[in-house]
Amino acid sequence: MMFRNKYEAVNKPMEFAVAIGTEPITALVGGAGCPAGVSEVDVIGGIRKEPLDIIKCETVDLYVPATAEIVIEGVVNPHERKMEGPFGEYGGYRSIPNLPRPVFTVQAITYRDDPILTMSNMGTPVDDADIIQGMTMAAEIFIALKKMGFPSRACTPLPSAVAPPW
Repeated sequence: MMFRNKYEAVNKPMEFAVAIGTEPITALVGGAGCPAGVSEVDVIGGIRKEPLDIIKCETVDLYVPATAEIVIEGVVNPHERKMEGPFGEYGGYRSIPNLPRPVFTVQAITYRDDPILTMSNMGTPVDDADIIQGMTMAAEIFIALKKMGFPSRACTPLPSAVAPPW
């Protein structure tokens, strides 16, 4: 949304790319929500202990993980919205009402034959979301500890510490 707001302020389309079916660390970090200014590519490389291979998209000036099984490329035009939702959640309820959302105009879809797609099976904690939240929280807690002067070398919250209490 930060990027979209910048493009809409100058009335320009925003290029967009979606990488589907990456290797697991890339998918986990992509969903973890790195703070603004922190490169997800650098975080992925740090966890893997080797750089993430990236490749330039075919129709937009963006890069995606070279391991992606499917890549959807296109633009989000400024101020163009369509009503979306509501969508059901795995717990059997609706999280948000239908709202006007940005429109993604697809320009290209590239894919590997017989793609391998991993999945996330959300449900009763501890699940994938708890693991992802733990990774993000560990980084934030570690930075806070360092700023407060604690002689910390690492931080790993247990998944049960970040899971909701139900």
